[in-house]
Amino acid sequence: MQVLDSNSLVTSGVREQAARLGRRLRPSAPAALIIVALAVALSLPMITTRSGMSQDWPNHLWFLWQQGLNIHRDGVPSLFVTQGSSIFYPFYAFYGGTVYSLGGLLSLVLGDAPVKAYVLSYILGFVAALGAFYWLALTAGVGRWLAHVPGFVFVTSSYVLTDVYARGAWPEFIAVCSIPVVVAAGLAVLRDQRLRLVPAAMLALGTIVLFGSHNITMLWGITFLALVAATVVILVPPARGLITRAGLVRLTAVVVPAILVDAWFLLPAVTYGSRTAAGHGNNLALLQSTSVLVDARRLFTLSRESSVNGTAGAPNAPDFALSLPLLAMAWTPIAAMVATLRDRGAWLMRVTWILIAWGIAFAIVMTHLELIEALPKPYQFVQFQYRISSYILLALSGAMIGPLRHISSNRQSAERLVALALVPVLLVAAEGAVIQIAAFPAKVPDRNIVFAASAQPPPTMYSLDDYYDDSLPVVPAPSQILFFPPSAIAHDSLSVHYPASLDGARVQTNLLAAPYLIQVHGARVLGRSPNGRMVLALAAAGPNAGTVTLARSDRLPLVIGRVLSLLGLLGTFACLTWCAWTSLARRGDVTATQRS
Repeated sequence: MQVLDSNSLVTSGVREQAARLGRRLRPSAPAALIIVALAVALSLPMITTRSGMSQDWPNHLWFLWQQGLNIHRDGVPSLFVTQGSSIFYPFYAFYGGTVYSLGGLLSLVLGDAPVKAYVLSYILGFVAALGAFYWLALTAGVGRWLAHVPGFVFVTSSYVLTDVYARGAWPEFIAVCSIPVVVAAGLAVLRDQRLRLVPAAMLALGTIVLFGSHNITMLWGITFLALVAATVVILVPPARGLITRAGLVRLTAVVVPAILVDAWFLLPAVTYGSRTAAGHGNNLALLQSTSVLVDARRLFTLSRESSVNGTAGAPNAPDFALSLPLLAMAWTPIAAMVATLRDRGAWLMRVTWILIAWGIAFAIVMTHLELIEALPKPYQFVQFQYRISSYILLALSGAMIGPLRHISSNRQSAERLVALALVPVLLVAAEGAVIQIAAFPAKVPDRNIVFAASAQPPPTMYSLDDYYDDSLPVVPAPSQILFFPPSAIAHDSLSVHYPASLDGARVQTNLLAAPYLIQVHGARVLGRSPNGRMVLALAAAGPNAGTVTLARSDRLPLVIGRVLSLLGLLGTFACLTWCAWTSLARRGDVTATQRS
């Protein structure tokens, strides 16, 4: 099998070799079995126990379940969540609206099974990362067995497993796992001669998930991809041979509608995010309080022991590990040096060194708070410096592909020694993963605690006050109360009648809402009480007196967001339908030709 090299990419043989490579990338049953088996093994504590793991793990389960209830009730996802006695809290307008909707929809498809949907989504996240790195490695010409190595190093790394188990950072984990999918599928769409169904579907799904899961990861992730891509285009001229006008048109046709799918919550988030409590928060104070977690002794160690000792913003758990995969970090530049010296003209090795350089750059940024403080304000919402580990790990796993390709195509003594050195790298990674996840089966609380009451947040939820309208003036809470029953909500609206004795009164409510997301008829918004709930002045007389009606706002950003999402869904469906139709037509033409 001939692999793509620096010369072939810029010759007239590019398309012929890409076609042969495409045939090589047909699904392999053994490879799929390995990927699924590893994903299941990494998820065993979630599968075999009822544990709520740690920190936010049960909380995201609750939010997934609540969005599923919204979809079941109204047929569409909502921007709001009802939390105990407070209603219209705009959580999904600012945080992971699409991924919670997909999870809630999956729960309904599985028969109203939120736990199954939640656990399955974790497994699919592992599968996505493993499969995408395997795809990228095969595309580069890595042998089928060695092609599993980059993904294995990524998913067994301490921070990925900390995200899953110790932090329970479900939206962040899902978003990070979508990044290699976007890269692998994007390259396939870019280099192919036509738009094929599987790469197009994977690119569309990866893009929807990346832009619809975790805003912080989306911002840092697309920045990471943009920096790497720009550097490759500038410094690796042969790689530009992959970029054609037709390829860019195909890429745009898939990516743009997929991004628009998330506009229903992204547009309100961008428009109104600065008015929320989270938008007004002191992110630098949180960064400063947890900066000790990224010092050298916690990052540069083979141990998976706790990086936390009661530090603010993180749990005091023996499984909160932040150590970087040191052996893989040592193996990669050494192997890259051997490959570069042996094959000085290999364009892929230049890409490898670029990835290594950007991995080092992100490590420097992660460990130097003053550099984060110098970045534009949106980047400071990273909250915890250790979150930048994801991009170091992505760069590392991607950088391993170049040396692995060289090993796959060369069997000399130096290459055999480099390949043999992979054994301790993989063994230490596997051992560390086993040690790290083994602590969780005995964790409390039971995950089913989130279902104790249909609208009551689980006791693990320490706060739900990030997204109320902090721009409203704070006013004293009146003694009189107007309660809006959560059970009366339908299609993001409800009405409540009140006695004539309250006409013209100032009342406190259970609305943890924002006036730019909810319309209030029959009353005037005066401000918010110290606990964030709306304070209203009821109508004194006239036709509006006696009833207060709440409805989803029809402000322009919300309407445009919904319209764009609908157009994105239609565009994505049309694109994938066209891919399927042309594939069937092409297959029919080939069959007819063979028969003739």
